[in-house]
Amino acid sequence: MESLANFLAAGLRRVLATLLAVLVIVSALETGAWAFFEISWPAATEIQGLLLATFALLAAAYGVFCRFHLGVDALVTRLPPTARRLVARCVALGVVLLGLLLAFYGWALVRQVSNTLPATGWPAAVGYLPAVLGGLGIAFFGLIEALRPSSQTDNARTADSGPADD
Repeated sequence: MESLANFLAAGLRRVLATLLAVLVIVSALETGAWAFFEISWPAATEIQGLLLATFALLAAAYGVFCRFHLGVDALVTRLPPTARRLVARCVALGVVLLGLLLAFYGWALVRQVSNTLPATGWPAAVGYLPAVLGGLGIAFFGLIEALRPSSQTDNARTADSGPADD
């Protein structure tokens, strides 16, 4: 299960890098078109919004994998090791629940929304797909954390501890 998580996280890193690059390129093109030629590209704003939402929610899932989520270390570090592990499991299960709720309600919105985006003409439901994908990623990586053996819960994972990108 851990190797599947590492494999998915490596793919997710590539997706995040690509999304960020595309977001920068679209923003630069829109800004340059306006600054140099006074040409407006209305669809760029919608595309940027979708890219940013997708990037943010997938980055949140990757943050769960890397254990970048917020914690109250000042309190937890003062607890005995058994209590620390219990708190870590409870937090991981809370993260799983949060991810599942995000995916569930995101999917409910995808199914409900029937209008289209004005500039691109895309279905407005695509704006809620990042919530579904990010929620599923958050839930998956949270579940991996919750199922991790007790001896491994104290070791912090960093962004560099996964498999190489190449």
